[in-house]
Amino acid sequence: MSYELNFTKHCGGRQTCWTLRLGIARRERVSPKRKSCRSSQQISALDKPSAQGYVLSCAARWSLDVPATGGEPVTKVLINTDLDDVLIQRIQDVSEEVEIITASSEGGALEIMSEVEVVLGAVTPAMFALGARLRWVQNLGAGVDGALFPEFVESDVVLTSAKGIVGIHLADHAMALLLSLTRGIATAVRNPSFDQRWPIRAASWELAGRTMGIVGLGGTGQALAIRAAGFGMRIIAVDPEDVEVPDCVELCWKMDRFHDLLAESDVVAVCAPLTQETERRVEWAGLTR
Repeated sequence: MSYELNFTKHCGGRQTCWTLRLGIARRERVSPKRKSCRSSQQISALDKPSAQGYVLSCAARWSLDVPATGGEPVTKVLINTDLDDVLIQRIQDVSEEVEIITASSEGGALEIMSEVEVVLGAVTPAMFALGARLRWVQNLGAGVDGALFPEFVESDVVLTSAKGIVGIHLADHAMALLLSLTRGIATAVRNPSFDQRWPIRAASWELAGRTMGIVGLGGTGQALAIRAAGFGMRIIAVDPEDVEVPDCVELCWKMDRFHDLLAESDVVAVCAPLTQETERRVEWAGLTR
């Protein structure tokens, strides 16, 4: 197998880039780009196992850039989430130099945090305060806003997320929620009366020919665009960065055209990470302009 993991951490005006190939981690300092703190990663692999197992395996491999110690465990990885035994074994199989620790509660995690170097799952401020050896936190979701407490942000601990590999299930879920509204499913569940069939039918509408506006055309936004296009929808988007635009997306503007997107859209999907710049971006006042 051949793996490559690239991620960037922007913290306090400093940008740190990491590249992982076949279990070897290399860090390079580069000039800062922005002052906000965020974490992003781009994942590619010649032979990629399941997404979750892949991320976890990469997290275990990252810490193996250490001197050989005769096969004795040298890196302790705390799995702070429910994980199948087969995935835990996959991490352990990476090397005998990795010791896997699991915790079923924050209290259990606190007892061992002083020895932990890598955490897969959530880290609370109390856990972080005891993590003298902590070097890497792998968040299991794409969003990391809940992990960015001040002590973490100002530290040198690397934070990575599952951005780039969760878009498919988020896009599927978005379409499920959209259809529950447009086809009256939400109303039928709340009021399961046969007498409601005609009011529900009258209020329902088809997606074909409608316009979906996507805020943030990253992995999730692109996956959603592909699915919405399959329903015959017209797709437009806004994104602050120069992103790859799928053929199914008619237009992709910069954020200065955000209100134009709202004006043209029948449906708006926010696929952007929650940051200070994006929080409350779509306000009710904007939707009613």
